Amino acid sequence: MNLKQIILSRGELPTANPGSRTSPVAGANHSTHLHFMKYKWLFLGFSALVMLPGIYSLARYGLRLSIDFTGGTLLEVQTKDPVTHDQFAEISNSLQLELSSVQPAGDNTYLLRFKPVSQQQNDEFKKALSDKFSGATEKRFETVGPTVGAELTRRALLALVLASVFIIAYIAWSFRRIPRPYSAWKFGASAVVALLHDVIIVLGLFALFGHLYHVEIDALFVTAMLTVIGFSVHDSIVVFDRVRENLPKMPKAVGLWPPCLLVLSPVLIPLSSTPPPSSFSGKAGNNSPRPLLNQEGVHSFDLMELTTL
Repeated sequence: MNLKQIILSRGELPTANPGSRTSPVAGANHSTHLHFMKYKWLFLGFSALVMLPGIYSLARYGLRLSIDFTGGTLLEVQTKDPVTHDQFAEISNSLQLELSSVQPAGDNTYLLRFKPVSQQQNDEFKKALSDKFSGATEKRFETVGPTVGAELTRRALLALVLASVFIIAYIAWSFRRIPRPYSAWKFGASAVVALLHDVIIVLGLFALFGHLYHVEIDALFVTAMLTVIGFSVHDSIVVFDRVRENLPKMPKAVGLWPPCLLVLSPVLIPLSSTPPPSSFSGKAGNNSPRPLLNQEGVHSFDLMELTTL
């Protein structure tokens, strides 16, 4: 028996009276429902299994910040023939320059990120590059100071905090007419808890990727995080709104569990019969993310999209 067969079972909606065999909603038929609470420890255990390694990585290694946050230098160079990361690193090490990353930009063009580089050091690097690779040219030289990086970090954190505060306020206002004894503020707080759950998982995974594969956090990461927050809150609001619609139909229900079951079962049961992505491609299920992470030029936004699927 697989996981889906274990979770799906024939039963009735919970009622306010445990001894009653009548559904709490008039006209509700005895159909298939997901008994979420019966397997709550299974779901919580899976969530903890995903979160704990990420939290450990976040506390132990932290996030690997790019020059967008720490400050540094960006060089755009073009060569006649393809050049590898190791070849660029060899030139950088000979000049005692700290190369952070190499990102291919197409047509034998590369974006090189360094810790802060002076104009004199840049001239030496250009000379060494042209000596080793005939026809190599520098197309761009930009430096981001540590002050700008610190300001960007401060604004990014402020954006995340303000987003969470406004989410609580918005949901509390939208659910202000919810019948007693339920509290609109609890709905808002629950949405933020779900949001933090998603954010912690993403941050933990990126801390792990940064340690294992040297994936850096850049300015697009902030945009991607706000996107994750938006989708997380959107899902919570949709479910909460359906629960609110069903609360007046179940005045004698004990707690939020009966209306939640009524709302979620019709949605999730059809999804349980949807084939997994690997069913559409014979080799999709065997693909490993490691080759993708090892490739240069994978942006944090694209990588976060993959991890949140």
